[in-house]
Amino acid sequence: MQHVHNAIGLSVLPIAIRRLTHALWSKKAISQRVMKVPTDPVKLAQYRKIELMKMRHRASPGDPKDSSTSAPLEERLHVKVVVANGAEKLFWFRKRTIAGKVLDLLANHFKMKTSNESSLQLAKAVANDDVEVLHNDRPIAEQVEDGDQLVVVPVGPRA
Repeated sequence: MQHVHNAIGLSVLPIAIRRLTHALWSKKAISQRVMKVPTDPVKLAQYRKIELMKMRHRASPGDPKDSSTSAPLEERLHVKVVVANGAEKLFWFRKRTIAGKVLDLLANHFKMKTSNESSLQLAKAVANDDVEVLHNDRPIAEQVEDGDQLVVVPVGPRA
């Protein structure tokens, strides 16, 4: 995991990410019907396939240059994106899109600003309130699987 240090040398990225992911994982669903996640591996695989199909129907293109029919399904990567203020949305990106461009597109969509004092990080949410920071110079499909949850995290003052 990549760490960012503030002026006094304290690591600020893990603290911010842990707070955000903890809030996201503990958030209650708005849906009236809450389905219990199965523990049986076969049923769990079926459950994940169904959730991914639902995501594919609701996701919108992450790149404004794409339309809902411009890319074949095999070339799309569907993700749930969450930002620090709690906003979340389903998007799809072309699999060959570089993660840095995905971060820029998401920052524009959620109207997030960066400056010399702060920046943004794109991370993949994993179990136990933890995240993996993505490499901005690599394609998104090399770092994320279809249906994963991404987190856009503001990073404090640069050292």
